[in-house]
Amino acid sequence: MSYTGSQLDYSFFEREPSISSSFDLDNADERPIDASRQRVELKRCMDAAVAAGASMDIDVPQIVVLGSQSSGKSSLFEGISKVSLPRNSGTCTRCPIICRMVRKPDPWCCKIGIMREVDENGDPLPDPETIPFGPEIYSPDKVCERIQRAQLAILHSEMDPQEFVDGAIFGTMRNGFSFNSIVVDIEGPDVIDLSFVDLPGLIVDDDGETDNVERVKRMAIKYIERKCNLILLVFHCSDDIQNQGARRLARTYDPEGERTITVLTKPDKIDRGQEDPWRERLRASDQCFCVRQPNMTESRSMSWEGARRLEMEFFRKDPWVNEYNDPSTQRRLGTENLTNHLNKRLLDWIVAKLPAMQEDLRRRLRDIKDGLNRLPAEVANPIRRANELVWEFNEKLKETVNICNFKIPSLVGVCRRSLEVYVNVLIYHLFPRFRPFSGAEAKKGSKASFNEFPEALPKVPALPSGVDAIPVPTTVYLDEVMQKCDIGRTREMPGNYPYGVQKEFMENSVEIWRDQTESMLEDIFQCISSHLKDLTFGHFASIGHADTIWDVVEAHIESRYDAVRKTLMDSLKREKTCSLVYACTEYFYYRKIYLNHYRSHHPTIVYAYKASVGDILHATADIVPNPIIATAGHAIADRLGEEDIVGEITEDEEHGIFVMAETRAFYHVAVRRYAETVAQIVFHDLLLDIQGGPELEQKLRDRIGTSGPDAERDCSLFVEPSLQVVKDREELKRRQASLKRILHQLSRFS
Repeated sequence: MSYTGSQLDYSFFEREPSISSSFDLDNADERPIDASRQRVELKRCMDAAVAAGASMDIDVPQIVVLGSQSSGKSSLFEGISKVSLPRNSGTCTRCPIICRMVRKPDPWCCKIGIMREVDENGDPLPDPETIPFGPEIYSPDKVCERIQRAQLAILHSEMDPQEFVDGAIFGTMRNGFSFNSIVVDIEGPDVIDLSFVDLPGLIVDDDGETDNVERVKRMAIKYIERKCNLILLVFHCSDDIQNQGARRLARTYDPEGERTITVLTKPDKIDRGQEDPWRERLRASDQCFCVRQPNMTESRSMSWEGARRLEMEFFRKDPWVNEYNDPSTQRRLGTENLTNHLNKRLLDWIVAKLPAMQEDLRRRLRDIKDGLNRLPAEVANPIRRANELVWEFNEKLKETVNICNFKIPSLVGVCRRSLEVYVNVLIYHLFPRFRPFSGAEAKKGSKASFNEFPEALPKVPALPSGVDAIPVPTTVYLDEVMQKCDIGRTREMPGNYPYGVQKEFMENSVEIWRDQTESMLEDIFQCISSHLKDLTFGHFASIGHADTIWDVVEAHIESRYDAVRKTLMDSLKREKTCSLVYACTEYFYYRKIYLNHYRSHHPTIVYAYKASVGDILHATADIVPNPIIATAGHAIADRLGEEDIVGEITEDEEHGIFVMAETRAFYHVAVRRYAETVAQIVFHDLLLDIQGGPELEQKLRDRIGTSGPDAERDCSLFVEPSLQVVKDREELKRRQASLKRILHQLSRFS
């Protein structure tokens, strides 16, 4: 817009070069164009790219209108676009409004759409979409109601948007805010090429709805934090700038102000005599503008052209007459001057960001190509591909249990630790508990502490971490062992006792082994099953038949589990029915150690030791020269002799202790033999041999149908990608083609 003296020129729209048709990415004119038209074409290319969804992949420059509640943004929107917005008390804009204006020689028309970026729960959609909202509009007076209806449709995201195109709209307003946007596309001969996003005004309170305050702030940050966007910062002159939160937010994300254009609104609301600070602010920056929009009364009977004339008449009078008469500030007064500046600034900004956008496009195209390469390739030979998948899976299965390339398979480590815990518990914590004294002696309390393992044996390891409780065998006292021996005697000669007592004690221990073995085997099976399920679904997920393969794999490992379990239970049965000791030297060695251990803790042996100590004290007291010490020594020795005079170990007690020692020695040998054998069987037959050689591989080929008269058909059905993979490939190809077209068009402007 230009001025000649004091006469306003309202023909600034006509000076823009005429362009005959809208920009089309597929059919754009390839011939060279002049610089002015080139800038406009570039801007339209950006609009087309945004409409095609390219804003997901590249930073497309936009003008973002930012201001506090009731700062005059809606009136500014109307002044720039020539269309009205819904008016209401408080906040009337409750979602972003994207306005794209394109100059065309055709009659004026407007299209309204809804850009869905989040679902009804507020979660981002993977593929934002823009859906038309109603037919084209050919009169600016009808745009306001259509925008109001579109905003209602956005706020009622659970309903079909098309239900709001017609029908009653009153009484259905909601107080929420949405990240989804209204898209307003305006075309016409008197329209300037300009695009901007009008955001809801920042609020400090919304009737206690604190979520709304933060939601509006996050919405603003989403747009202004992008370095490619220009910020149109709107201040109303009826309040101090420091009280308007939009200023602080803009400074946070554009501290140098290189992306910010300031607009002062409502200058007619300044108190008389308070204009100077605002006038100084206008003069201080060439990126600061001042506009005056008509009030509600004026707008009812005034055309857009009349509003612009009234606006400039306002600035021709005090207190703005000096700014109006100064060419450096006159060009920053009025909506037309602002619109013209925004048009030029946006085009300059797009040109400046062009190299970065082209590099973003190339990077995104490389990422999309990598994404396509990661998807399963289209299959030319189904039978060959099916066999390859089975072979590759079998190789991965081997890698889970075999050490290759110096990598230790995690599955082997987890299962080995489970087996080590099992062996530790069986050997060191489930042995028969014997006490070489009677139950009555134990109740006295003096025998409460008893070391189960002789000092001659290595130190017993503690219970493994993670094992909270184990079934500790019942403690058996010497009198109970003697009673069992006596009851078990039948036709034995005097002094002989039945072997059945030791056998009963061992059978009780073996029953505890059974529970521990079952539990250990189940834990390892669940570990293997979980690991192989992840492996199966990870390998076959792309073709959509992982569940079919898993059925075969699961049945296979269950059969291996059943076979191993039967082997272990048979071994347990042998231990219980006909367990023998062949390593006689080791057995006799442990029996001797336990025999000495139990005998040394028998009360008779302990008391005899105490009596011998008393004799030594008597002899020592006789030679002590100090009579007081000698008298005390004799008194202590007499006391020991009186208290500890007992009889010898009886033959029955001796045999009871022998039964204890023999049972513990037998347990020591048998449990090591059984536990180590179980660990070897589980480790080899269930874990290392999980793939079963060619057995599983053949089961998979049979299930798929890689041979036979229908092999071609069966394999084709098997290797066909899942619906999700097909969808992903189509989406990547669509985006690839779209971005390639955009990059090709942008290359014309390099």
